Amino acid sequence: MIIYYIVLIVILILGLLFYRNSEDWAKKLYLLLSFSGLFLLMAVRAETVGRDIHIYRDKFQIIATADTWKEIMEAVDNAWAYCLLNKAVSMFGDFRLMMIVTAFIILVSIAVYIYYFSDNVVISTYCFVVLFFYLHTYNLSRQFLAIALILLALCFRCRKRYILCGFLFLLAVGIHSTAIFALPLLVINRERITVKKMAIYMMAFTVLSILLTVGFSRVVSVFALIFPRYQFYLQGGEFSIYNQSSGAVVLLALFYLLVAAMAVVIQSNILNGIDLEFMDQSRMRYLIIAVTVGGMMGILSGSNQAMTRMLYFYQIHTICLIPNAFGKLQQYRFYYPLYYGLLLLLLVPFTICLLRNFGYVVPYISLWQ
Repeated sequence: MIIYYIVLIVILILGLLFYRNSEDWAKKLYLLLSFSGLFLLMAVRAETVGRDIHIYRDKFQIIATADTWKEIMEAVDNAWAYCLLNKAVSMFGDFRLMMIVTAFIILVSIAVYIYYFSDNVVISTYCFVVLFFYLHTYNLSRQFLAIALILLALCFRCRKRYILCGFLFLLAVGIHSTAIFALPLLVINRERITVKKMAIYMMAFTVLSILLTVGFSRVVSVFALIFPRYQFYLQGGEFSIYNQSSGAVVLLALFYLLVAAMAVVIQSNILNGIDLEFMDQSRMRYLIIAVTVGGMMGILSGSNQAMTRMLYFYQIHTICLIPNAFGKLQQYRFYYPLYYGLLLLLLVPFTICLLRNFGYVVPYISLWQ
């Protein structure tokens, strides 16, 4: 377990080395160094680190030995892109190579997202690890592949590369069907969100979250008609709409809502000494909307295991909202005590998750042990 705390220390030490340099090359070098370390840790872990890794290994072996397109595509229902990726990798190596490729795609995509969306790449990287998103990738590898591609699509959306954005979205859906629920994030233009638009978006998403909670079984039924693989959510077993997830999901969702509420106050320019331009306000409003949706879903339905499959597409934006919002308070005396206090506070849920061994990521064992 100590290895994960060492990772956090290294992330912060690297941050201190670049603390005085805000140039573009420094951000890129920091992300390269920190995410290289995260990549190595994820890529060389033993196949015993992670509860779901055996599922991906079995699917890889089925696809690797498949002789026809039909066999390849049926190995994982409604995941054509994931099946093709497995088959392509199997032509060059075994499942270990697939673990390396998966780690590379996920972490490069998230690093690029942080580069474009975060005002403080160090704190975003720290939050990525301490909020357990990084360790979720050890288990929910296929889903986080989809999440990573959605985040990369958002970067191309911001650069107005709409064809690449759409292509990455289709790939994400082809890897994990739940990526379709992230479509609103690609439709909203983060550069032009006025107060009125934010209110409309927030109201619409709140109503949809409530409707989704009330009629969740019906939504899953319709979704399962389009993607038959998800029929198992309507049945018994490990993943079911009737099963309950950890209460930690609900508590974290509450924390995300509090962060979003604080960001709403900051972007409104009602605090003395804060006068954000419209572009900064709009970009923060985009993150507020995403995090609020994830928080609402977590509060209303986070105790439902099936719902947790959709939360991360929205909640992961917290890793950029936290530094972007807190960074605007830098002129206040309480800024540094508040910031350092937050970094220490986030260690509490991180430690709880490790002690409870969420996803069976403890103990960490490398492939050489």
